[in-house]
Amino acid sequence: QTYRQMKSTNPEIQLVIVGDGPKKDMISRACPDAIFAGVQTGEVLATHYASADIFLFPSLSETYGNVTLEALASGLACVAFDYAAASERIRNGINGLLAPCDKADIFVDQAVRLAGDAAQQLSLRLNAQQSVVPFDWKKIIAEVETTWIDLLGRHAVSQSTTKD
Repeated sequence: QTYRQMKSTNPEIQLVIVGDGPKKDMISRACPDAIFAGVQTGEVLATHYASADIFLFPSLSETYGNVTLEALASGLACVAFDYAAASERIRNGINGLLAPCDKADIFVDQAVRLAGDAAQQLSLRLNAQQSVVPFDWKKIIAEVETTWIDLLGRHAVSQSTTKD
């Protein structure tokens, strides 16, 4: 639905789906002109990101959302639901657009408006890369380690208190 409405606004739009999943057949029937690239990694995946302008992330089940970080790092204007990692990484109107979780119509509207607004696309794309500069792997690993050490410390204190 989002793609069809975006295409009606801008007939030049091409839907490229990278990855795979249980809804592939249903989506391919609904969008017969879409390109299904399958699962990609490394430079091929980076090429797909680099060739795009807008990244649609309608997931309500992915919790970390590494693809959101990858899309932002690739300088893509992102549209996602205000949920999980997308809500932590995307700043509505700054580096992407967020729709409330229970409002698929708002998600569609935002994507359609974005498809027809080159100036907003450019603004979001310019801010996207900058917004993820702090998320390098060393920092992420340090944060995970700190969290685990904190949790282990709390557990040790909890165990010593219950033994008294």
